[in-house]
Amino acid sequence: MAFLPRTTFHVLALAGVVAVTLTACGEQSVDEYMAKADTYLSSNQINAAVIELKNAIQQHPDANQARLMLGKIYLDQGDYASAEKELYKALRSADEQDTIEPLLAQAYLAQKKTTDIIDLAKRPRSQQAEALADIYAIESLALLLDNDPDGAEQAFQRAEKTGQITLYTRLARASLDATRELNDTALSQVSNIVRVYPASSDAWLLKGHIETSMGHNKAAAESYRKAVDTAPKALQNTLYLAQALVKTEQYQEAEKYVDNLLTVLSGHVLSNELKATILYAEEKQSEAKVHADLAIRNGSRNLPTYLISGVVAYNQGNYEQASERFEKVAPFVSQNHMIQRLYASSQLKLGDIDGAMQTMNQFDATDKASSDFISDMSLELAKIGRNDAAMSLAEKANHNPTTSKQLRLGLLQLASNDTTGVDTLQRILDTDPSLAEANLGLAYYYLKQGRANEVKQLVTAWLERNPNDQTAQMLNALVLQIEKKPDQAQAIYQQVLVKDAKNLQATLGLGQIAASKNDMDAAFGYARTAYSHYPGKNLTTRTLYKYGQLSGQLDQAVSLVASQVEAHPDNTALKLDLARGYMLQKHPDQALSLMTSLTPQQQTAQSWRLLGDIYFSQRDYRQAEPAYTKWLEQDVLSQPAYMRNIQIKELNNKMRDSLQLAEKAEQLFQNTAIFSLMKAGLQLKLDNASASQATLDALPDNVKTQAYFMRLQALNYLQRKDYTRAVEWQRQRYAASPGIASANDVATAYSLNQQAEEAIAFLQGVIKEYGDKAAPLRLTLAQLQFEQQPEQAIAQYRRILEQQPDNVVALNNLAWLYLSQEKYPQACDSASKALGLAQEHPQIQDTYGYCLLKSGQAANALPMLEKAYKQAQTNPEIALHYAESLLANNMKENAREILIGVTTSDPKLLMLKSKLEEQIRL
Repeated sequence: MAFLPRTTFHVLALAGVVAVTLTACGEQSVDEYMAKADTYLSSNQINAAVIELKNAIQQHPDANQARLMLGKIYLDQGDYASAEKELYKALRSADEQDTIEPLLAQAYLAQKKTTDIIDLAKRPRSQQAEALADIYAIESLALLLDNDPDGAEQAFQRAEKTGQITLYTRLARASLDATRELNDTALSQVSNIVRVYPASSDAWLLKGHIETSMGHNKAAAESYRKAVDTAPKALQNTLYLAQALVKTEQYQEAEKYVDNLLTVLSGHVLSNELKATILYAEEKQSEAKVHADLAIRNGSRNLPTYLISGVVAYNQGNYEQASERFEKVAPFVSQNHMIQRLYASSQLKLGDIDGAMQTMNQFDATDKASSDFISDMSLELAKIGRNDAAMSLAEKANHNPTTSKQLRLGLLQLASNDTTGVDTLQRILDTDPSLAEANLGLAYYYLKQGRANEVKQLVTAWLERNPNDQTAQMLNALVLQIEKKPDQAQAIYQQVLVKDAKNLQATLGLGQIAASKNDMDAAFGYARTAYSHYPGKNLTTRTLYKYGQLSGQLDQAVSLVASQVEAHPDNTALKLDLARGYMLQKHPDQALSLMTSLTPQQQTAQSWRLLGDIYFSQRDYRQAEPAYTKWLEQDVLSQPAYMRNIQIKELNNKMRDSLQLAEKAEQLFQNTAIFSLMKAGLQLKLDNASASQATLDALPDNVKTQAYFMRLQALNYLQRKDYTRAVEWQRQRYAASPGIASANDVATAYSLNQQAEEAIAFLQGVIKEYGDKAAPLRLTLAQLQFEQQPEQAIAQYRRILEQQPDNVVALNNLAWLYLSQEKYPQACDSASKALGLAQEHPQIQDTYGYCLLKSGQAANALPMLEKAYKQAQTNPEIALHYAESLLANNMKENAREILIGVTTSDPKLLMLKSKLEEQIRL
């Protein structure tokens, strides 16, 4: 054992003595700590006083006087939670109950803990009349917070019975008067209170509340400022002040308080509402929307906040979110409010035509702005083929005909293929032949009808009146393009560009002419010019990529878009364009990197959609699903969003979730049959053929003529094993929509109905009719011929392999056909090629192993068949082949164990099993 030298012991002992001495010297009494705290308070050194009192409590945990003093400081500062904590612990002292309970009630009140106040008032331990007066008065204020004026009055009467007049009895009286709408009386009372109690934040707060209710917002702001000064840590006081400052448009001062609140609680709803209002007033729309959206996500129901978010979203082109926001606001604004028009416009841009119609039908058409808007929207509806809705709106808007309204009506009539529109526009032109819109309306109608001569006459007359009219010149160039006179059209476009170098239509027109002459480099040059003038415009970006691909200059096109992103790093739309370019370049990793770099504030419905599409293109359905979910969340009225979300959930085997979403969409878009069809298909996949049939039966007759309906009806009969009816419906579907998939399904239905010969004859007829276009059907035909026409099947497989030498299915099935004919070398050769292409596939391994076994290579066959068996032990055919190889290698007991586990109802496999069992018994 090693010993420490004496000097070490001496040092250790001395250190211990010093430590004991220091501890003894450091101890102070509670009174000493409180005296120091008092001194600090007298010089307004609040933090120093708090430290002294905390030290006292730490060294003397039972120091209730120190806790009481600390609780008072917290209460005065507005740190009500800390005040409650210290006062509650201090209440253990029986001597201080009369002092502590009223203070504790104040802390509860400031935190709106009304239940705790009511419980305290039911069983107060205080005996002093003044303490009881405060407790009952505070109970009265708490009951007012709970919207119980009768209970508040009773509590106040209990306070009055004490015979005491205190700060809180006076506040309770004033609050009760304010509740009874005696605001002038209440304000007079509370004005006197603040003169007597200028340090009471509760009094200043009540004064501010009464002034706010009376519309005296500037005075309220001053009262709230006093409340903040007297209790600087009371966040609710700061909120009230910020609100009042915003109401009085003192945005710069309000922003300081709001920013301080957001530093403490970044997600606080009211703080974000105020910040959004301030920023919007300062015309910082994008920043305002960030805070408005954060407030809404955290539960805001404030209409101005929804307005800010909706208007900015609309201006940004995020119509999905704009529509969602306006939907919340629309019931609370007038029929002719601008928001109603924005709401209808966003609905229309989202394709929710019925919703837009419902919104616009509520407009007062005598209002000029609403009437003009309705008229414009009728044209938009006509463009997308909703002529019924378009005419309905046009009639609503056309109460007081003017040239403008008559023009819209005429254009709408033409868009609806109503020839009276020609007369309507012609009457306008008789009065004003130079009206461009009427001329264009007639011209495009004639173009649509193929009446080129009439278009030419109209344009000629137009140019005779005004040879320099650029619109007429551009229309003339378009006519010349249609007439296959590109050189003349080109000359006009070039003349236009001399006067207007940035004319988009002329630039793109020259690009089209160059492309028609197969000069893709020139076409790309024009597209590049158009993009440089109008970057980020959907038409110019789309054209840039189109001609970039056709000219082999896609990389340059993407570089142009990338340079715009670099110049405008906050422009989300440009980043989406760049990501699409990366996808065209087949660089999905770069597209993903760009999309995932977007901040939550930059994400839009379209960005989530594109992100989902990128994952979908890579067959990463798990990652695609949350992106599509976000798309739908931000695009609640988008039919494509519902369709893709239903599809992705189905691909991820979430059939019930997919069905639930289809049912929701079916209710939301009642005039869109696709969701009912999707619902019927999902019901089938969930093995509920009767429910699926009920869904199909409920569809209108015009839907039942669609190929998709016929396919689902056929599948329904297949699931119910009514194969004859399934064949009938698959034949109807093929007649309505001939194609590879529909032909394949007809053959499958025939086969299931035990009509193999009909299936073969049908496919042969299709292949003969369509030739190479129907080549994929040869594989199905060969499979059908496998049993009944093996030689024809072999010929089919060989023909398939001539065109597709790596077709694994054809190689594998051909091997089995050769095996059935005992042509082992050919079988093994074909099976070996299949194995080289799909080495880990158990069925391919089984085929090759069985070829080896049948060709006398039992030892070589065993490892391959064992490998296949380990991957697919439940496959009876693979298990039997493995057992057969075990027997061939004199491993009877092993074979017996395998055969015991084989269960099958296939007659051929049962025969093979019996044969192997007989070999084991020998």
